[in-house]
Amino acid sequence: MSVTLDNDETDAVGLRPDGRPDQEYAAALGLIPASPMRRSLAFAIDFAIWLALFVPGVLATVPVWSRLPLGLTTYWLRDHPAFGAAAVGFGVSQVLVLAFVLVQLILHGRKGITVGKAIFGLRSVSVAGFGRPGFRRIVLCAAVFLAAALVIPVLGAVPLLLSPLWDKERRGRGWLDVIGGTWLLDVRAGLDPVNTKQLRHARKAVTAAPAAAHTRMPSLATRRDESDGAVEAFVPGQRSRSGVVAGPAAEPSTPVAPVPGTPAPAAAPIGLAPATHAPLAPAPAAPPVARTAPPAAPAPAAPAPAAPAPATPAPARTTRATLVFDDGTRLDVVGSGLIGRNPAPGPGEDVTHLLPVADDSRLISKTHAAFGLDQRGFWVSDCGSTNGTTVESGVGAATDLTPWERSHVAAGSTVTVGGRRFTVETVS
Repeated sequence: MSVTLDNDETDAVGLRPDGRPDQEYAAALGLIPASPMRRSLAFAIDFAIWLALFVPGVLATVPVWSRLPLGLTTYWLRDHPAFGAAAVGFGVSQVLVLAFVLVQLILHGRKGITVGKAIFGLRSVSVAGFGRPGFRRIVLCAAVFLAAALVIPVLGAVPLLLSPLWDKERRGRGWLDVIGGTWLLDVRAGLDPVNTKQLRHARKAVTAAPAAAHTRMPSLATRRDESDGAVEAFVPGQRSRSGVVAGPAAEPSTPVAPVPGTPAPAAAPIGLAPATHAPLAPAPAAPPVARTAPPAAPAPAAPAPAAPAPATPAPARTTRATLVFDDGTRLDVVGSGLIGRNPAPGPGEDVTHLLPVADDSRLISKTHAAFGLDQRGFWVSDCGSTNGTTVESGVGAATDLTPWERSHVAAGSTVTVGGRRFTVETVS
């Protein structure tokens, strides 16, 4: 198993044709540069840890240096009683310092973070492609910083630390960032490029071509105002189970006046047609039948006690929910439904709502998610979509749904489906 300590960026996304960073594209993705204050605090944390490891080693040698004879002799090297302890203390300190510096360089090159940057939510990325900076670039920046501090002790590094304040593009990129081709971002306030899923969504949203406009044909459910010819689009709240939309009721016809001298026809009973044939001949008379005395009627039996009337069951409580989409469309949910680019129920699946939605970012799947109501309230389930479904509660916590598992959503929560969002306004 090998570990690669370098990553040369070959992706030119994020650069203008002249090779300079594309500031507008980065801002459209949601990348936010680190503020000078947070950048300074992150460096202070890293420097404080370095001092905590380096200074004890220096202090361990003070007894040796304080008792060094004025003459140049080898006494302090061979026979000084504190030399052994000083050498051990200084050696341990330097080993810890070197280990800390090496870990910092690897983390910075591979992940774009140091201890201080991780504490304050900052991350270094390559200015071209927004990937990891690369180990060699970070080592180059560290070498330049160390050389400046050695040529002019301490003060030589000050201009390098203050150079982000002089960035003409106001992106907080200092001289070391220009040398290493890096950019320090605030990933708590903006997009974190390490989250490849979010970065992919943001790039698709920025580079997606706008959907071509097309003329919508009036459907059977479209109402037309005959006075001015305007067409009012009508979105049905529920899907017709029968698949047939009834037309307008026919106007009653004007009754036809009867011809003078013609008797009015007799009205036929409802459901029966009037007679159209000659009346039947009377049946022949039946022969007389001898009558006998009727048998005596039996005594009436005592009436049976009446059975108690069955109790009327209480009507079942109907659960409802109201969804408000990002374009202002409202939907009163009753039952279940599917949402997507062109949702379609599976074999034997019975749904009440089919919601095809337009998504210019092209992040929504054909059948992206399912939703519905049960005894516990409103629920949402991701239908194995490509870009997933996210639920954000009222307190700001966002959760990616597990495909094909129902998750109940409380009122006030926001559901993100691809590039579209809707809010669960009420659940009753």
